[in-house]
Amino acid sequence: MTLTEHDNRIMSKPLPPICTWAEDSDGVWNASCPPVGDHSFCFTEAGPTENGFKFCPYCGKPLVASAFDSNAD
Repeated sequence: MTLTEHDNRIMSKPLPPICTWAEDSDGVWNASCPPVGDHSFCFTEAGPTENGFKFCPYCGKPLVASAFDSNAD
């Protein structure tokens, strides 16, 4: 089997195996893992990082938190 130039470009830049949790304006954290929109979590205080979440409980990937920015355009 021979890899094409296109295959080599794809294989040299693998997607990071992470799950991004984005906070919405109501303070609900939505997971990016499939099916998108089906996985949400609400904390009584702070966010996933401050509450010790290192991995997404839905897909098992390392969790990266993205807090809501009320100043975003």
